[in-house]
Amino acid sequence: MKIKKLIILGLLTVAAGSCKHATGKQAGTVETDAIQTTSTTEDYLIKESSAGQFTIGQQIPFPADNIQKKYLTRTTEEGETEEPVYVVTENEQEILLITPEYDYETEVFNNKIGEIIILSDKFKTTAGIGVNFTIEEFVEKYPDFHIWYTYVSGMYVIETGSINNVQFLLDENDFTGKLEISDEITTLKLSDFNPNAKIIQIRII
Repeated sequence: MKIKKLIILGLLTVAAGSCKHATGKQAGTVETDAIQTTSTTEDYLIKESSAGQFTIGQQIPFPADNIQKKYLTRTTEEGETEEPVYVVTENEQEILLITPEYDYETEVFNNKIGEIIILSDKFKTTAGIGVNFTIEEFVEKYPDFHIWYTYVSGMYVIETGSINNVQFLLDENDFTGKLEISDEITTLKLSDFNPNAKIIQIRII
C-alpha cells in the first residue's frame, strides 16, 4: 500500500500539469512549541489528514459544480489501467486534486477521499505555511522538519511531526546535493537544496 500511494502521487503531479508535479531529523534553533498561528480560515486550513472541508476517509462530495471527475492512464506490469481523479476548482482555477480510496478487497476505487494534492497557495497551516513558501520559511516555523526522497515516484518531501499525514513537495530542480540511494526512502539534508527552494504542492494522505 505504501508503494502504491507513492506511485499515485507521481500520477497526480502529472495531472496537475495537464489539467491546468525512515526519515532523518535536522537540527533547528527554534523550539516546536514556539510556532505562531495565523488567521487562516477553516475553508483553507491545512490540518492532519485534511485541507479545508476535504478530509481523508470522508465521502467525496461529488457531483458538485466545482468538482470534475477525470481518469488517468497508468502503465503497470499487468498493462494499462485507468484511475479516477477529482479536480476541485475555484473561480476557474484548479486548487485541489483528490484521489479516491482504493479498496484492496474489491480491487476498485470507492467514493471516499484517499489522497489530496493541494495546488493553491490559499491553503495554509496554522503557522501560515503553504504552496510557494520557501524551504527556509518552513524550517523557521517547523524546526522538527524531516526531508527525504523516494525513487518510487521521484518526489522530494519536507514534512513536520507537528502535522501528521501532510507532505510538502519540493521541486527536484532545487536539489543540489548528491543522491545516494540505498532504500525506497532516502534521507536528505537542508544543505542539499537551494535556500530559495519553494514548496510546489502539498500532499495529504
